[in-house]
Amino acid sequence: MTQKTTTPKKTVRKTSGNAVRKSAQRPTNRAINASKKATNASAQKRKNNVKRVPKKNNQKRNKLFDVYVGISLTGVLFGVFMIVFFFPGQMITFSKVTLIILTAGIVLNLAILPLGLRKNKKGKTLISEIGSAFYILLNFFGGGVFLTGLILMLNFAGRSVETHSEHYKFGERDPNYRVSHYSGVVYILENNKHPEETNLRWFELKNTRAIMEKGHLEIRFSSGLFGIDIFEERGITSDLSGSDYVRTPFPGEED
Repeated sequence: MTQKTTTPKKTVRKTSGNAVRKSAQRPTNRAINASKKATNASAQKRKNNVKRVPKKNNQKRNKLFDVYVGISLTGVLFGVFMIVFFFPGQMITFSKVTLIILTAGIVLNLAILPLGLRKNKKGKTLISEIGSAFYILLNFFGGGVFLTGLILMLNFAGRSVETHSEHYKFGERDPNYRVSHYSGVVYILENNKHPEETNLRWFELKNTRAIMEKGHLEIRFSSGLFGIDIFEERGITSDLSGSDYVRTPFPGEED
């Protein structure tokens, strides 16, 4: 007897038409990469077409601005320090110091105006780079304060060795200041001299008796380099010749 052998049939899955269409619609990796490259290329073209300010110009402008502001701030700090340090010992009022600052600022603005209007290679001026208002303020506060402090410092450094004296008769007590053991007493001088220099008219209570007996204040100065007197010392005397002059320190100052 012959034995029949049967081979198993392969099952073939039937795919629907929708599945074939979906697989055909899926993009391949090559297509995705090509799309990304095209997008990047178009974006790069748009960036190249946009006009930009060169970085060198920005760096030059910022550098010029920083240098000018740095110099002005240094001038302000130096000037304030010199004014605070030398102002108390010089016979000049605060209003006159303010006037010197304003005058120096105006002179400085006019003096360096050609520099501010000078054009560089690209046709730009210093004023246009930092702004006219800011430029003027920097000259006023930076240059004006610096020059005022420098004037006070040089005036003190170049003072004369010789001294001269001024005599004033004591008046009544200044009602604007309280009299006490700790604050002392402030007097009004004849003809209301030195109204802003309170320290010259300020005495301790222990000096009241000598003031009443002698009746005159003597202030000794030395001439400064720019004509501003430098305070040296003060004392109490009974006559204009200063024959019985007694040095009188400020309250809190050692004799």
